[in-house]
Amino acid sequence: MKRVGWLFIVICGLTQAQLQNGVPQVATPPIGDPRLESVGAATNLADFTVYYNGNPMNMRFPARVNGQVESDGDRHADMWILFNSATGQPVNQPAVIEAVPNGVASGISALVPRQFSANWAVHAVTVSPSYDPNNLSTRIDSGAKVASSTLVVNDYRTNIFLYAPVVASGSTNPAGSSAPMQVFFNAQTVTIVPFDVGDGPFNPQIMFKFVDPTGAVQGAPQLVAAAAPGATFFSPIWEIWSVNVPTGTNVSQFKSVAQVASSGFPIKSSGIRISGPVTAVNGASVPIEGVMTYLTDSGGLFNTQKFPFDVAATPFRPARSFFISTIMAGGTTPPPPPNTTNFPLVTPTAQGNVIPLLLTNPFQVKTSGPNSTGPFVRIDQQDLDNSFLNNNPPLLPSAIEANFTSLIKAGLLTSDWAPTGTHSYQDRLSLVGRALFELVWDPEEGADQKSVTNCLSCHSQPNAGGAARALFSQSTLHPASMWGGGAEELMVTQLKAAGVPGLTNPHGSLGSFPTIRGAISGASDDHFGIQTSEKVANLLGNPGGYDAVDDPDHDGVANEQSVGETTAETVFLMSLAVPNPASPAMMNTLGVTQQSVQNGETLFRNSVDNGGVYCNSCHRVFYAFPGGTTFQVKNPQTNSALSIQVPFHTADAQDVSDGLAQTVGQPGLRLFGDVKLHKLGALDKSSGTDTIKTAEVWDAGSVYPFLRDGSAGSNLLAAILAHEGTYPSSINVTLGPQTNSSGTSTQKVTVKNLSTKTITGTANAPIRVVLTGAMTTGIQATLGATAGPDGTFRQGAYWKITSSIFPGASATVTLSFSNPAAATLQYGLAIQDNPGFSEAVASIQAFKLLTIAQQTDITNFLRAQLINDQIAEH
Repeated sequence: MKRVGWLFIVICGLTQAQLQNGVPQVATPPIGDPRLESVGAATNLADFTVYYNGNPMNMRFPARVNGQVESDGDRHADMWILFNSATGQPVNQPAVIEAVPNGVASGISALVPRQFSANWAVHAVTVSPSYDPNNLSTRIDSGAKVASSTLVVNDYRTNIFLYAPVVASGSTNPAGSSAPMQVFFNAQTVTIVPFDVGDGPFNPQIMFKFVDPTGAVQGAPQLVAAAAPGATFFSPIWEIWSVNVPTGTNVSQFKSVAQVASSGFPIKSSGIRISGPVTAVNGASVPIEGVMTYLTDSGGLFNTQKFPFDVAATPFRPARSFFISTIMAGGTTPPPPPNTTNFPLVTPTAQGNVIPLLLTNPFQVKTSGPNSTGPFVRIDQQDLDNSFLNNNPPLLPSAIEANFTSLIKAGLLTSDWAPTGTHSYQDRLSLVGRALFELVWDPEEGADQKSVTNCLSCHSQPNAGGAARALFSQSTLHPASMWGGGAEELMVTQLKAAGVPGLTNPHGSLGSFPTIRGAISGASDDHFGIQTSEKVANLLGNPGGYDAVDDPDHDGVANEQSVGETTAETVFLMSLAVPNPASPAMMNTLGVTQQSVQNGETLFRNSVDNGGVYCNSCHRVFYAFPGGTTFQVKNPQTNSALSIQVPFHTADAQDVSDGLAQTVGQPGLRLFGDVKLHKLGALDKSSGTDTIKTAEVWDAGSVYPFLRDGSAGSNLLAAILAHEGTYPSSINVTLGPQTNSSGTSTQKVTVKNLSTKTITGTANAPIRVVLTGAMTTGIQATLGATAGPDGTFRQGAYWKITSSIFPGASATVTLSFSNPAAATLQYGLAIQDNPGFSEAVASIQAFKLLTIAQQTDITNFLRAQLINDQIAEH
């Protein structure tokens, strides 16, 4: 055995030529629980050709069990890599992993392979300089020892996720690829093969196989993939769907998803999930990435100062952002109590694993990726209503209650989730809605291959219902978080009813969605082809109704998602907590101090005149509820209304002092948004427009990449500066003399175009002359001025030039101010044409005049606004 870097390379007696090549195991699903499959004998992971968009794509196919990604419900297992705490040098021993599949280690219960995932959340573990990996009595070679060893200084959990299947000892990988490596599991060594590095767990994508009427796989087999490296939504984990073709069909003609879709042949799920990392696309090799490249600095040392950092997109990799998400002190965190069952626990408030509550068989399903897909209990709205109204305490539908009961009896779910437990009916229904949110949908249920397989794919950061990380961000749109969205929906409804002007809808980057219920119907159809019965009614001309009979997408399935199921999912999203400031422990992880955060908040909310930058003019720090905090969840089937409580914040003394609330403790929301559309200029766009809804930055520390299109990565400073807009390339601004009359002062401003390009101005797309910087106390813009984003007439207010300024020409505008004292006018100006104009220009110019320390305070304040006290994807 030979040491290379931080892992052991397996040197075995067999040659590559003596081993059977690994092939895609797509013929038949496993018998029994697929999580208990064995990795089998050693294989050579040779290339196998599949097709994507008509082009050949080389893939490797390790043991099928590696397609199991759910683990404890968090879609990953953990990997710990040890470093010397004094020097940052990697410790010369294998990494440690949390779980393994069957067939690679001895003395394991059935629980261990059910906790396995080939997606590894990478931890950097710093150990005492005295740590000796050759001392077997103190060697850290299991997850339990990482948690309990007094030699561990800190455990740094990152959002670096290594996709590395486990294979049988002696397996080989072709030359030029990453070599099989050994890692520790419970003091034993097992073999992994690293392939991809991501910034979050993987979600399954679709791969098509072809079968004849007898079920026999056609071709060798012929396989068509729905995604490739570099494409949005790529994943090396694949749900296999069967295309049922007539006997004698030449399946080699199918080389793209479009060809499969246009064939009209029936498509069914196969019950198989596999691993398939890609090594080449159309002859171009996909580079292998090493996890240590991202975990360590340029000198090969673990250095916390490297984080956070961004990695730019390449032809085969999306842009990614990497963070340290948790720091746990060594020797102080005892391992959790042992799970004495043979199944992963259902942990609604921790790792998750909630989908079993919905499945017809919560203990075992038909697929190689169990507990995320398979036949599930259907929920009818009438049954939902009857179970609620006719029982005390209110119950869920009987089949769902049976799952709760059986999981509690098995010791997999705590008894407080029983009907008589401490959790409300709202909590319990929300949990069922979360299971639907995370469920991987099959074609039997109406799913069509579009972009993803479930809601969780795009809304998972840092937890279910959150935002999309870079892998699932489209080029012009970064899917946002739904945490707190239910409370915001209720608040906006009340504010509109109270006559507050200028409000748009609460959901979507353009304020396109008034309700979460409607957003569920739209997104489910758009992204994975599930048409709710409410969406069907809308498509067929009955908006606000439901249709459980018709099938407008002609996939042979009606009532793909029932009214009752949409109700459950709506309650889940409506119940998601509001974001809150970081805890002291998380502030330590973020590397920020409470004082810096407080300073940043003051600068954030204060006006420019009061020494701040007035982000509060759009990112409003508090909105009070005009009504109560109870939301009525209505449905179109039974017209019943379920009352639920939305989460909320409470006003503090500063909110009252600023006129944002009437009393301390008044319910409201710290949105850090105003639910209005604002023009932000050429550097900040969404879906092709620069007039977008103010982002609610109440979760800025948890949600990235920043900006609506994700272009700022993890760089908050860049996201802030992008709000400034852009300026004409070369102009000269001349101020005329000040004149005073009857409490009004005027001054002419002449703008000369010194460039060779015309500065275009029209009535509909004017050039703006914007007030910025320090201004004379008490003056207000008047006569033709347009208010700033906060509705006032100081910094941010502007005048318009409605004609173009040609090269060498000038335009003059007269600025008028209310100035009762006839004081000397002082102000700054920003000149922006229409494409470059941002309503935030005055705030950003003020921001740029702050000291670096003050700017850092503002970014620290934003970084400390978190969902569930977490950053990155968990």
